[in-house]
Amino acid sequence: MMQKIKFNLKGITLYGFLDSSVFSEKIISHLPIKSKIQFWGDEIYFPIPIYENSFKKLVEVVNKGDIAYWPPGNAFCIFWGPTPMSTSNEIRPASPVKLIGSMESDPKIFSQFNNGEIIIMEKIN
Repeated sequence: MMQKIKFNLKGITLYGFLDSSVFSEKIISHLPIKSKIQFWGDEIYFPIPIYENSFKKLVEVVNKGDIAYWPPGNAFCIFWGPTPMSTSNEIRPASPVKLIGSMESDPKIFSQFNNGEIIIMEKIN
């Protein structure tokens, strides 16, 4: 079952869902997570206190609104448009990621924030 989550930045709340994988359950068990966002093109990412690198299925191209985990950076990622690695209209992470959910809110809203701002990710019961 998908777990609804929320992201709070500077008084704005956005919503998304994490899938029912074992890894997503690990993330949910650590919520709330407070971190500093960074941008990489039309993507935000932030470190989380869960490390995993033994995924069997990683993807090289994602869709707008995808939520993923980036193993090399131990980071939670949200995508809404091209990154520096993209060609044409694709959305390409820096290296392969594990898809773990999707945004309900329009992730483009994240583009109004700046590097280093605090994000709080919480579970919704």
